Amino acid sequence: MLKGIGLFAGFMLAIGIVILAPFYVYKIMGPKYEEVRRDIYDESRSYQQGTLRDLQNLQIKYEESDDNVREILRDTILHRSADFPENKLTPELKRFIKEIR
Repeated sequence: MLKGIGLFAGFMLAIGIVILAPFYVYKIMGPKYEEVRRDIYDESRSYQQGTLRDLQNLQIKYEESDDNVREILRDTILHRSADFPENKLTPELKRFIKEIR
């Protein structure tokens, strides 16, 4: 009888481990996986082209606006360009960002 209870308890423990193990593995490996996924996205062509296009559009809006709006656009441009690699910027955008800093 005790042998049967011990086998049942061991079987239930094994099932619990099999069910819960993926959650613990993801808890450990999830952040690392997400970091790699984000790095790959940041290096993608579509992300870089989209960021450049957004910065160029903001530059045009900045040059056409009055002083009140320029301050807001300046902060937005500096914030968006902060995480973007400077060597990927066009020469015009590099010059523009240095001017508004």
